Formats: sequence, C-alpha cells, structure tokens
Amino acid sequence: MQKHLPLFSWIAQAEDSQAWGRDEIIKNSIVSPDYVRARMDFRWQMFKVAPLAVIQAGFVEEVTGLGGTLFNEIAKTADDIWLRVYEGVTSVTHKALSPLRTLHQKLVELSFVEPHVVPVADIVDTALKRMPPKGNITGADLLLLLGLICLLTKLGYLHRYLP
Repeated sequence: MQKHLPLFSWIAQAEDSQAWGRDEIIKNSIVSPDYVRARMDFRWQMFKVAPLAVIQAGFVEEVTGLGGTLFNEIAKTADDIWLRVYEGVTSVTHKALSPLRTLHQKLVELSFVEPHVVPVADIVDTALKRMPPKGNITGADLLLLLGLICLLTKLGYLHRYLP
C-alpha cells in the first residue's frame, strides 16, 4: 500500500469521490506491478516482403504458434478465475459464472485462429447451460464448475493432445 500513497492522496482530493463511493471502487481496483507484468506479453517478428511463392519459415512458425498462444492465454485466464472466484469455496452465486461466460465468448470469437478451441468452447457452454437458473450453485453443479476450471488451467498442455 505504501507504493499507492500518491494515488490515495489524489483520490482523497478528488471532488465528491467519497460522496459517490468512487474512492473505494478505485482503491479496490488497484493491482500490483507484478500482476500487470505477469499478464503483459510482447513479441515481434521481422518479415521480408517476397513473392507469394516464397514463404518465410518465421511467418509459418508464428502463425502455427498462434494456437498455442491462445491456449496458454485461456489457461492463464482460467487460473486467474480460479484464484479470484472459486478457490476454497463451497457455494457460489450466479455472478461467479460471469468470468466463465466471458471466457466462453473469447473462445468462440477466436475459434478462427485455432479450430481446436471449438470443442473446448462446447464443453464450457455445456457446463454453463447445466447450471440452475436461480439460487446458489453448490454440490454437483459446483463440482462441475471446479473441474471445468481445472481443465481450462491445463489447456497449455491439453492442446498438444487435441486432434
């Protein structure tokens, strides 16, 4: 918290921030530099423009690596969902399904990059459709979600075995 003192003083000086509760929203949204660093990734690839018949190996490697990158991103996201929402719980509300719905949408939207994510998206969709429409999620339904998230955290490895 010591690192965030300038931010906290700025929040305290902001007009009406406490009256509207924005100060707590901002304070609760602060993430550490390590958290940001763990989620940032930057790579570059040089290309030489050549006739279509001459395809550079680096480009082919980069394109074929996109699927693995996608699976690794999904695994990181699932791990984050586990830590933020599901770790150590015996019951969750329907709000806990929101990150899984977002993850499912990402899988569907990026299926053109790696067709092997389609069966994974179908598994997530099937699990979400199985959830009770109202009330807390407990018992077998919660166990299904916990197993699903554990599976998703291993997608970095799982993609090697998909057809």
